Amino acid sequence: MNAMTRRNDPLASGKRRGPRYAVEDVQGTLHFNTEARVLNVSLSGVALETSLPVRVGRTYTVTLRHDDEETVSLTGTVVWCHLRETRKNHLGESLPIYAAGLAFNDTLTEGANSLIRFLQRAAIITVGQRVTGRFRLTDEKLISLQTEYEFSVKNVSSRGVLLETELSPQLGAMFEIEVLLPGYTLRTRARVIHAKESRLAEKRTVSEVEMEFIDFAPSDQARLAEFIASELRPQEPPQT
Repeated sequence: MNAMTRRNDPLASGKRRGPRYAVEDVQGTLHFNTEARVLNVSLSGVALETSLPVRVGRTYTVTLRHDDEETVSLTGTVVWCHLRETRKNHLGESLPIYAAGLAFNDTLTEGANSLIRFLQRAAIITVGQRVTGRFRLTDEKLISLQTEYEFSVKNVSSRGVLLETELSPQLGAMFEIEVLLPGYTLRTRARVIHAKESRLAEKRTVSEVEMEFIDFAPSDQARLAEFIASELRPQEPPQT
C-alpha cells in the first residue's frame, strides 16, 4: 500500500482547520489532463511518450496541434503502455518516462477525414506518398491528453474532499473537479495532498485521495456551506 502526504499541511496532518462530514451517495468527476509527445501517428492510432502512465483499456481524448492554429481532437483507447526509460530533471532526479499506444475510435467518422487533412499539413510525407503509414510530425511540441475519472465522496469539509477513484494521482497534482451535490454541481480546481491505494474492486485498483480546493469561488463556498449546514453532521474523530 502506497501513501503520500505533504509535510506541514494542516489538512493532511489531522490538524484540520474545520470538521469533516461523512457523506453518502455523492458522486463527481475528476478531469485528467496531461501533456505528451507524439512518437508517430497513423490513421488508426498514435504512439506517444508521457511522464505519467496511462491505463490500458481507458479512453482518452488526444488533441494534436500544428503551428498553434490547426488542431484535431480524436478519442483513442490505450492498447499498451510500458516504462520506456528514466531521465534526469533539472534537479538531478530520475523521472520515469512511459511509452503508450492508442487506437483511435473515430476512424469511420468525420474524425478520420480531419486527421487526413491534418497529416497532410503537419506530418513528414514525401511527394507521392499516400497517407497510409505511420508518420512523425514536423512540429514536436507537446500535445494534450485528456480523460475523466468518476469518483465517490467519502467525506467533505469547507476546504476539501476525501474521495475514492480509479486514478492514482501524484502528490501535488492539480485537477478540475465536479462534485454533484443535491440540486447543484460544484466546479473548482483541487490539489492532491494525500493519496493511497485503498482496495481492489473488480480487478481494478481504487485509491483514496484527499484534495484541497484551489481558486474556490465565493458562490461555490456558500453553496457548499449551505449543503453542510442543512444535510450533514460532523464526523466523529477516531478514538485514541
